[in-house]
Amino acid sequence: MKRIELFFATLAICILANVVAARATRIYLDPSSVVDTSLSPGDTFTVDVKVDDVTDMGGYDIQLSYDTSVLNITGNVHTYPSGFSELKNEVDEDAGTYWLAAADFFGTSPFSGSTSLATLTFTITDDGWSNLDIYETSIPDKNNNPIPHDVEDGYFSNVEYISITLIGYPVEFSNFDPGTTNNPAPTSYTIRVDPETSVNVDIYHKGENFTSNGYSFDIENMKWNDVDETGTTSSITETYSEIVTNVPYDTNTTMYYWISLPSGQRAGDYETTLYVKGVNTGNPP
Repeated sequence: MKRIELFFATLAICILANVVAARATRIYLDPSSVVDTSLSPGDTFTVDVKVDDVTDMGGYDIQLSYDTSVLNITGNVHTYPSGFSELKNEVDEDAGTYWLAAADFFGTSPFSGSTSLATLTFTITDDGWSNLDIYETSIPDKNNNPIPHDVEDGYFSNVEYISITLIGYPVEFSNFDPGTTNNPAPTSYTIRVDPETSVNVDIYHKGENFTSNGYSFDIENMKWNDVDETGTTSSITETYSEIVTNVPYDTNTTMYYWISLPSGQRAGDYETTLYVKGVNTGNPP
């Protein structure tokens, strides 16, 4: 009996990779994300610039940018460690930048641990979104050697915004015989509603029929579930159907897939396209 090779390609959405920090020391913003559609022009919010898990820090130089069509910095309190001297605490509103720097000039008071280095007050000037981009950093130790560190940027939005990342895709099935049912994909997959999303999200999907050199079979032969069991699976169809509803930001939905092959299906490398769509909860796809 001939076997059928299946390849399930996802072409409808960009796939982003998760990056895991390799070093403990980091410079970051707290909170990292300010996403609130109730905020209006004239409202304010605060963000701290922090360093985490540093040893023998002898100084720092940090520069941040933001979109001045949406935000202004209207307060900048530099909270440098004891024994340090301030070098920079400057806002350039025309350029949309903030520059923060300080140093232990005599090398007698290096800082170890975690602390806030500055508190920034942003005033919203218009509806929209802005990256809070830490684009330049330097942390020397007490001997003026650079300390390796990670940088975590921030984000602001007061408008409806949806960002979804597919993790682990595309789905690749193994080789299966015609007439077999509920053949599993080798692993689980993740649909992530990203942290910058500003509304709760309904997630839908649909697919095209599998094709190979003029031969085809229905997409409904592919089933899915959010748990690893076949008893309650649903078929993927050619029209959008709901996966999950009312999903808040920074939430993962785990997906499992199975394929059943029609009896007598001609052997080949079959492909399809899966479309994943997120909409504001309650809206149609």
